[in-house]
Amino acid sequence: MSLQELYITSAVIGFVILMLGILGGDADVDTDTDIDLDAEWLSDALNLKALSAGLIGFGVVGWAIGRAELGTMVTLVIAAIGFIAFMYFAVVLVVRPLRRQQSNTLTNRSSYLSLQAKVTLEIRPDQIGQVELLNSNQVKVTERAKALEPDQTIPKGSEVMVMSVEPGHVVVAAF
Repeated sequence: MSLQELYITSAVIGFVILMLGILGGDADVDTDTDIDLDAEWLSDALNLKALSAGLIGFGVVGWAIGRAELGTMVTLVIAAIGFIAFMYFAVVLVVRPLRRQQSNTLTNRSSYLSLQAKVTLEIRPDQIGQVELLNSNQVKVTERAKALEPDQTIPKGSEVMVMSVEPGHVVVAAF
């Protein structure tokens, strides 16, 4: 197998795996990082979508550079850089945003009780305002909010605590 065939094969395999993953395949490399260091990047990099994007990068960049006839080692090194670059952008632009979105949908709103929040839209008496808080997964969440005291106004920028969770909004109290 020539290098050009290797590059084309890598790109095709990466593309097929990526499309299967996007179009309903629920396969993924499960990494359990129970290490006492922040290894989020490792579990992101071992994600099947990131690895398949890396294969696409290796194949496409290797094929393009291989046509310039720069030599085998130079072509392999540049193709490896393409693998890393495509994988990095897949992690930053796809994997992490999807993980944050999934985290938000899987977090039960009742876990917001007693969390500190910041008012981002003034809460007026008997009206709905808005707060931002970090959920249990440390993901920023925006929620509609009402004041605990019905006649209270809580200005934008105020620190509040979530006192209860109602359908459609949270109830907050100012510090």
